Amino acid sequence: MQTTDLTPSFGTEVTGLELTVPLPDATCRELQELFDERGLLVFRGVELTHLDQIWLSKMLIGRQDEPELPGSSQLEDNFYISNRREESAAPFGRLQFHADTMWADQPFEVLSLFGVDVEQPSIPTIFVSAIHACATLPAALRARVESSTSSNLKSSGI
Repeated sequence: MQTTDLTPSFGTEVTGLELTVPLPDATCRELQELFDERGLLVFRGVELTHLDQIWLSKMLIGRQDEPELPGSSQLEDNFYISNRREESAAPFGRLQFHADTMWADQPFEVLSLFGVDVEQPSIPTIFVSAIHACATLPAALRARVESSTSSNLKSSGI
């Protein structure tokens, strides 16, 4: 397995790994540590089933031994993004900028995307780290954000 950092602070591409499910324990630990440190792992040109994708996602957060949720094999249809498939989650046009469930009381612990038929030209998926953005805010902007956040929390009674 080889790894290449995508940016100095966020994201790693993993190559040379055959994603057989389940993976050896040592490989799982290495991927879990890499995911915890880098926040994003990119695997290109791999073949997975939807259930393998679920297992891999759960493995990255240490939950690979949990039983599948009833009906989890149907999740593929609920979250299939396509502008060609009528019953998909986004059945037309381009998927606009969005932040998956960051607004939710209980956001996902891990997000996983798997491109099936990605044709060129296509707009790339771009990932960002809010943790890195917050950590590198200029002092003046940080003061404005902290002031705004503090007053919003006080007005909401928190």
